[in-house]
Amino acid sequence: MIREIYTKETGNTKEVSLLANKSIILPFEKETYAELLTDKSAFKTFLTEQINAYPELFPDTIHQGFRLFGFVPKSVKQELRLRRIQTIADNQVWQIKPSFVMPYMTMDTDTAQKIFFLSRWVPIVFIISKNKN
Repeated sequence: MIREIYTKETGNTKEVSLLANKSIILPFEKETYAELLTDKSAFKTFLTEQINAYPELFPDTIHQGFRLFGFVPKSVKQELRLRRIQTIADNQVWQIKPSFVMPYMTMDTDTAQKIFFLSRWVPIVFIISKNKN
């Protein structure tokens, strides 16, 4: 897949032949996520447990070691910080995302679940309102 990307820095477009997804989504508890972000050893312990339990979620090189690689700037939509890791074998940087937010951090999954549940009846509302006029 070839795609053009506009860069703000240069004002030019450049072609990118391969865009890799560099995110790993893990099942964090909403209540403990902030605590794990601030405690490096607890975060590494949690990641190690997740690597052993779900190796298919991680890159193949994760078993050769990883290190914490700082944070992504705070999300404007969710006011949530994401931690990054770097695999030692190939120096690739990966974002660790919690499973309680939707892709692109548009909303949390609890809110999305309520919206999707209510959307089951939206066509009926449109039909009723159409028949009243």
